[in-house]
Amino acid sequence: MQCVTKWLTDSVSYFRKSMPTRPRLGPRRRPYARAPVLAAAAAAAGAAASLGAGLCLPASAAPVPQRCRASALTGRVLTPFDGAAGTFGTVVVLTNTGAHACFVSGRPKVALLTAGGAPLAAHQSATPGAIHRVLLAHGGRAGASLIWHGSPDEPGSVSRQCDEVGTIRVTPSGAGGHLTIAGTALGGGLQICDPPGAFRVGPLGPPPFSF
Repeated sequence: MQCVTKWLTDSVSYFRKSMPTRPRLGPRRRPYARAPVLAAAAAAAGAAASLGAGLCLPASAAPVPQRCRASALTGRVLTPFDGAAGTFGTVVVLTNTGAHACFVSGRPKVALLTAGGAPLAAHQSATPGAIHRVLLAHGGRAGASLIWHGSPDEPGSVSRQCDEVGTIRVTPSGAGGHLTIAGTALGGGLQICDPPGAFRVGPLGPPPFSF
């Protein structure tokens, strides 16, 4: 290991430089014994070499988790709830099926399509909430709320045009792709009835999920 070799070289050099200058020999003065000191330095260097793995960071150190790619995620929706005044909601759940941990954050981009794959004239707005980085181990989950109005029979809604959703396309931020979820996974299907069509998406967060 290169850093261990350099450490040993520097250690021996330090021992040599720190030794006092060899004194001049007089009639009754003995030579300064350098050999024992260098031998001690060599012994210390050998002991350090046996512990070399602890002197350098291993090349196979655990990588820092990266943002989850779409190819490593699967998506589904929870059973929707029926709120007041025709408000419905569910949670879009993303699961890490990849071999390594990764993270998701922010609000995913959601597109609503017909059964034939054509985009609906519905726009996404944001549900208030703090943005967090959610670390997902293998099998870990994160969820974002999805809220919409879907009751054409509520007061004042007679003239509304409701659109049936066939597919939900979810694109997590920075994922490099999207996931698709069947609209029929929401029970009787998903209808967007707010003219010109609107739904709200919350930020991704860890379980337990809330709206």
